[in-house]
Amino acid sequence: MKFSQSILWIFIFFFVFIALFGFYYFNTKILIVRYSFFFFFLFVSFLLFFKTSIGIICHTYYNEAKIEFKKIVWPSRREVVTFTLIIFLVIFLSCIFLGFVDFLLTKIVFKIIN
Repeated sequence: MKFSQSILWIFIFFFVFIALFGFYYFNTKILIVRYSFFFFFLFVSFLLFFKTSIGIICHTYYNEAKIEFKKIVWPSRREVVTFTLIIFLVIFLSCIFLGFVDFLLTKIVFKIIN
């Protein structure tokens, strides 16, 4: 890790610490002051994070995922409704079947016991 990257990470952790410390230090102040202080320093550390090598990798990954997300072919409304009804029907039939099997096994076990 380069020296400049190390300095950036030190500043990032410092600003996160300041955000958390300030949030609890100003517990007697009104909530808007506490949250403003907290989110300002988190935002600054977030901006610094994207200047690090890991932040650049995360940003690149996000951009590539966004491009791939646009390539998705979503099912039509009719397909979604049809498949949802099929799934509900299969679940309902499975419940009936398992209930019937449970009923039969219960009767068999009670006949064996008695």
